[in-house]
Amino acid sequence: MTIRRCASWKKNPFLLPVLASLVIFGLASKSTMAQVWTKVGSVPTTQLLKGIVYANSQFVIVGSIGTILTSPDGAVWTLRTSGVSRDLYGVSASSSLFVVVGDSGTILSSPNGATWTKRTSNTTAMLTGIAYNGTTFVAAGMASAIITSTNGTTWTTRTLGSSTDLTGVAWGDNKFVVAGFDGMNGTINTSTNGTTWTKQTVDAADGLLSIAWCGNAFVAGSSGMVVSPDGTKWTMYSGGLEYFIFSATGHGNRAIAVGDGGSIYSSPDDSTWTGENSGTSVSLNCVTWGGSVFVAAGASGTILTSPLLSAVLHRGNTPGKNVQDITVQNQSVRFSLPAAVAVTLRVYSAQGRLVQSMTRAMPKGEHSMSLSGLAPGNYLLSYQAGSRTIEKPFLVAR
Repeated sequence: MTIRRCASWKKNPFLLPVLASLVIFGLASKSTMAQVWTKVGSVPTTQLLKGIVYANSQFVIVGSIGTILTSPDGAVWTLRTSGVSRDLYGVSASSSLFVVVGDSGTILSSPNGATWTKRTSNTTAMLTGIAYNGTTFVAAGMASAIITSTNGTTWTTRTLGSSTDLTGVAWGDNKFVVAGFDGMNGTINTSTNGTTWTKQTVDAADGLLSIAWCGNAFVAGSSGMVVSPDGTKWTMYSGGLEYFIFSATGHGNRAIAVGDGGSIYSSPDDSTWTGENSGTSVSLNCVTWGGSVFVAAGASGTILTSPLLSAVLHRGNTPGKNVQDITVQNQSVRFSLPAAVAVTLRVYSAQGRLVQSMTRAMPKGEHSMSLSGLAPGNYLLSYQAGSRTIEKPFLVAR
């Protein structure tokens, strides 16, 4: 297997793989478990699929020639009418609105994933990625294009301040990060508000194809994975990676990266990657998780699924004296402490955004901490008591 140079992707926008909802939660403990991937047998399109998100209890995938698909479970898909014939590259969501970006400044929004409305973006640039931080959408694209919106419908043009073709945008650690190309070199810019941007130093000679906040670090895809805890200091990991990485996601302590040639890699940390059997040789351009499955998608309408259960690896769950197991029910976390200890709860949305965080000193005994105020949907709970952490997915029902 050989690595294809990034120049071929940069020169052919139709094949440009772009991040959608790249989310990696806590990559810490090692495992040899392999995911089992199954190709969805009936997909109502053969178009190139490029971006994916899970939000508001459904998956949304976007792709070439205005393609939009939705699914509640990753197994049964419905082709939606987008109203456009432009290529679509990225999709994000708030708790009440999906937003899609694409070629020639295309922006579409939908309250439900089924009916879509075209919006005025105030740019004609190819928009390759979009992220949401709870109050503001930021979309990024070719020729240093940056636009922002507080409602997903009205957009304002921003100035990046440096010349670069942007391939993705992510929110984490209280900042937006955009990744891309300057010639053949990778570029990174950061912003706390989406308006004022600062160029950072990154060593990525093959360019950067995607970017995500991983729960405790940013991860950018290239001929390896370029990782940063704060968006400013970056380290390249390429061991075990033979293809370019187009997208990644994660659940518990299992990271999944997908790319060219049907490649799928998994990692228990952010530096060691193992190839998995995808069952396909077509390009896989996007991957995320939601409900009970990972979902990856790519060329020729290919969609793959893999159960989350084989990926739930609890970090630091060796029996000890600090904490027992926990239960999550009706937005309440219940647990028992054999001894007094500080307890921290962090709740992440399906898009990887930290939505709640609390720390309390707790005495020995039975306890309950409330997660009230969460909108319906899927979440990941990170529970830390002393030196021990347990991570569990949970659902807030409508």
